[in-house]
Amino acid sequence: MTRLAAWTLGAVSVALGVAGISLAVAGDDVAAVLRSGHADAPVIATVGAGLSLILLQRRPRHPIGWLLLANAVVQGAAAVMDWYAVHATDHPGTLSGGDIASRLLELPLILAALTLVLLLLLSPEGHALSARWRPVMIVTIADAAISLAASIVGLGPVARVGQLVMAACALLGAASLVMRFRSSRGVLRQQVKWIAFGMVPTVLLVIAGHVTPGIPGGILAMVSPISAYVGITIAIRRYRLFELDRIISRSVAYVTLSIVLGLVFVLAAVLFGEIGGVVGGGSNLVTAGATLTVVIFFQPLRRRLQTAADRRFQRRSYHATRILQVYVESLRDREPQPGALRATLAAAIGDTTAQVAFWLPEHGGYVDEAGDDVSLSDSSDRVVTRIERRGEELGAIIHRPASPEGGSDAVAATVRASPLAFDHGRLRAQVMRHLAEARASRARIVAAGDAERRRLERDLHDGAQQRLVALRLELRMAQRGAGRGADPVLARTIDHAERELQVAVDELRRLAHGLVPAALTDAGLVAALEELASRAALHVTVNADTSERAPSGIEVAAYFVASEAVVNAVKHASATDITIDISHRDCLFIVRIADDGIGGADIDAGTGIRGLVDRVEAHQGRLSLESPVGRGTIMTAEFPCA
Repeated sequence: MTRLAAWTLGAVSVALGVAGISLAVAGDDVAAVLRSGHADAPVIATVGAGLSLILLQRRPRHPIGWLLLANAVVQGAAAVMDWYAVHATDHPGTLSGGDIASRLLELPLILAALTLVLLLLLSPEGHALSARWRPVMIVTIADAAISLAASIVGLGPVARVGQLVMAACALLGAASLVMRFRSSRGVLRQQVKWIAFGMVPTVLLVIAGHVTPGIPGGILAMVSPISAYVGITIAIRRYRLFELDRIISRSVAYVTLSIVLGLVFVLAAVLFGEIGGVVGGGSNLVTAGATLTVVIFFQPLRRRLQTAADRRFQRRSYHATRILQVYVESLRDREPQPGALRATLAAAIGDTTAQVAFWLPEHGGYVDEAGDDVSLSDSSDRVVTRIERRGEELGAIIHRPASPEGGSDAVAATVRASPLAFDHGRLRAQVMRHLAEARASRARIVAAGDAERRRLERDLHDGAQQRLVALRLELRMAQRGAGRGADPVLARTIDHAERELQVAVDELRRLAHGLVPAALTDAGLVAALEELASRAALHVTVNADTSERAPSGIEVAAYFVASEAVVNAVKHASATDITIDISHRDCLFIVRIADDGIGGADIDAGTGIRGLVDRVEAHQGRLSLESPVGRGTIMTAEFPCA
């Protein structure tokens, strides 16, 4: 029922506006109508009715929509009465009652003034700013009623006093809107901004229409209400509220630019006029010189004025853009720290939880700054904003939904300013991923080598070693079976063969232990190192501050580091004492081997230590060597706990 009433009133308003226009066109009175002072009435009746219906479709019970529609209807009635009276006066005998229409014209104008003042007092929420403003509304309505009665009975002085009171109420309504703006935040503040932004051009056009004589003034007055209606409609419907700051920024920048360039043109024209008077060239030199000066100053002025306007009217957007610009400029001087781009983007959009993802076409997916896989998915509390450059996808920002108050502007500005930063970040992510893949490949190679060593150890222990032991036992049994009367040469041959078999068994055992000792697999690193210490040719002490075992790959790498350090100390360092310390500290698994030898070891001098470096780094660890000449050697392997 509410929508039906709205559509009915809207149709009536449009019909009245069209009827008024038809009267003007039929009587060839368009010029007279434009000069009549009510040229805006048909525009309000048609355009205003359409915009108010758009508003009421979204919010059918909002008072502002009904006030706008009521204003459109009474303006349509005013258009019909005004243009009927003009037609009847200019064409006597064609229409009767022209004088009645002229007298009744005051009635819709009073009602139009009433609706406008109420719009100022109630916009944009549909209620007064506070209870203190209700008396103003009562006075406005009472004044309209008295003015209507005075106009009907012909009390001119009373009607004129009523106009003064209505004007005072309109000023109070404007003050109410200003106070509402100053006390508002967020969406409400943006709504008031839109209303004010729409009314400023309307007021300027109305003033210009009254100042400009003839038909041009009438045209200016005719189009004046459109911006006010558009501003109010956007404010109430809350459609793209926060685009206003960008519009204001662009408008201020270009208006100021036009004024400044106009002054530059005038000054340049004066200057070149003086030069032309001296060297000749006349008006052509003046025009060319002034135009060239404007062209030279246009781009620098536009950039600076736009920056100043953005800083004033688009602070979130300007702040976000500046953060990205500073980051990009810093790339020329130094390599950013890990996570720097994510932190920069988070600061730009005002979301500390924001994440960054880079699209790698060869990988067919998204990765983070470390090169690890990232899954993109929208949810109620996370939004994916994609970054593109000329259709090429660079990556995405995963963040919380933008806040209504400028958050979307900050995100949009970040998207516009971030392609270059994303290019650099994507290259780093590609390098990190390739590096991770290389480390993973090296770790797989090391793991495969360790597995092969374990297999060889099992094969040697369970195969060749067992056969040799069995053969030695058979030779011993044959020797015993031959007894004392056996051939002495045969007995010596069997003894020699048995000793050689024992040597072969011992060598196989040492070879098997050199691959991966059984104690390392069964009892852990500490037990394996204690076994290594027991076989060493000098004193070795093993200290461990933890009984926790590390992953098997790390234990194998740590064992080979310690084994190589012990061998080097025995063969090359003339050491007498070695200490092996095993500890957990700051989420690191640390093996430290120190000897009291002659020092002077170099990590790049041979393949043994270099091979240990590769083995340790395959597990994302780090191997360091301290070996000052004459002060012993310390080899330290650090592995991440996880």
